[in-house]
Amino acid sequence: MNTLDKLLNGFIKGGERIGVAVSGGLDSVCLLDMLCQYKKVDFSLVVINLDHGIRGDESLRDSLFVKAEAEKRGLPLFFKALDVPTYAKENQLTIEQAGRELRYAFFNSLLGDKVDKIFTAHHKDDLCETVLMRIFRGTGVRGLSGILAERDGFCRPLLSVTRAELEEYARERGLEYITDSTNLSNDYSRNFIRNQLLPLVESRFPMYRDSISRLAKLALEDTLLLDSLAPQFVCDNKARLIAVNSLKEVDVRLAKRSVYNCLKSLGATTNFEEKHYQLIFPLLDASSGAGIDLAGGVRCEREKDNLVFYKVEEEVLEVYPFKVGETRWGDYILEIREYQKGDKIFFDLDKIPPTAIIRSRRDGDYVKKFGGGTRSLSDFYNDKKFPRRKRAITPLIAVESEVFVVCDFEISAKVKVGTESKKVYTATLKEINLGENK
Repeated sequence: MNTLDKLLNGFIKGGERIGVAVSGGLDSVCLLDMLCQYKKVDFSLVVINLDHGIRGDESLRDSLFVKAEAEKRGLPLFFKALDVPTYAKENQLTIEQAGRELRYAFFNSLLGDKVDKIFTAHHKDDLCETVLMRIFRGTGVRGLSGILAERDGFCRPLLSVTRAELEEYARERGLEYITDSTNLSNDYSRNFIRNQLLPLVESRFPMYRDSISRLAKLALEDTLLLDSLAPQFVCDNKARLIAVNSLKEVDVRLAKRSVYNCLKSLGATTNFEEKHYQLIFPLLDASSGAGIDLAGGVRCEREKDNLVFYKVEEEVLEVYPFKVGETRWGDYILEIREYQKGDKIFFDLDKIPPTAIIRSRRDGDYVKKFGGGTRSLSDFYNDKKFPRRKRAITPLIAVESEVFVVCDFEISAKVKVGTESKKVYTATLKEINLGENK
C-alpha cells in the first residue's frame, strides 16, 4: 500500500477542519488511524458517526464503539440518529437509497459550518462494486466514472487501496473494528455483487480491480470533456437557467447532458429517466410560462429566452407587521431600508399605510397601476412577466387586498416617489445560505 504521504498528500491544507465519517468498520477505522498519524500539515480532526436505525441494538453497539474510539484519540464527535426504514417507506426508496440521502444530508449540514471537508473511507473494491452496480442498472458514460476522489467538499483518499491491503494495515497497527452483520446479507444488491459475483470474477480475472479502475478513470476524462462542451447553466437564486438558443445549437446529446447537469445541481436525478427529456425539449419551442413538473418536486419552465429548472417552494404563511429593517421570510431575509443606487425598486415610505402588513399572495389581491385603474395581482404578474417560480415566495406589503409593494420587483402607483418625497426606501429579498447545495 502507498505511504500515508502519497495517500493523503493534496487532500488537506494547513488549518483546515477535517471531519472523518466513521462507522466502526475496517475501512473507516483505518482511515481514522491514518489521519491521526498524518503530520505533514497542521489541521483539526473530528469524528462523524450515524446510526441509520436499521440494526437496533447492533447499531447502538457500533456507535458506542466509535464514541469510545473518538474519546481514546481525544477527538470531538458529531453524532446523529436516523430513521432510514421510515424515510425509505415514505419516499418509496430502497433502504440503500434512503440511507445515502439521509447520510449526505447530515454531512452537508456540517460542511462549511462545522468542518471544511469530510473524508470517507471508500476504497478500490467499493469503486469496482459501484461501477458494476451502475452497469447493471443501465448507466451511461458518466456513471462509469464511479466514485470521485474529491468533489463538493468530500474526499476519498483510499480509492487506490484494496480491502485486502486495509486488512493488512489493521493487523500491522493492531486496530480493532466491528463487522456489520448486514454486510453478510445478500438481500442488498451491493452485497450480492461483493459476496457472490466478484469472487467468481476474481477466479477468472484476478486483476479485475485494476481494469475497472482504469475504465472509471477513462470514463471520468470523457465525462469532464463532454461537460465542458455542453451548454452551461447559470444560477438565479435557487433556480438553474439554460439559454434556449444554446440548447438548440448543439447536438441533442450535449443538450441532454446540460439538462442533466442542471438537475444534478438541484439534487433531482434519482428518478430522472430518458423519457423525461421527451417532456422537457418541446418547451424549447413553447411560449414563456409553459412548463412541466418532474420528479423530486422540480419544475421546468420556459421563461423568456431560458429554460428554467427549480424546486417548487411552499408559500410562507406567516404574516408580519410592516417595519423598517430585516424580517425573516422562510429561507430568505426581507430588508426594508433606504434606497441606494442600483436597487431594483424604490418607494415613498411615508405613503405606506400604518396598518400595512408583510404577507404572501392571496386571492383577490390587486395593484394600483401607474397608468390609472387597478389590476389583479395575477394579471399584474403576467403583464410584467414576473417569473412564476418567484410568485409563491415573494413577500408583499399590503393592506387587506391592496398590494403596495411586490418586494424586490415592483410597486403600486400609490407609493411612487415624487418631488415632495422625503423618505425613499427599497425592499430587497436575500437568500439565506443554509448549506443544502454545498
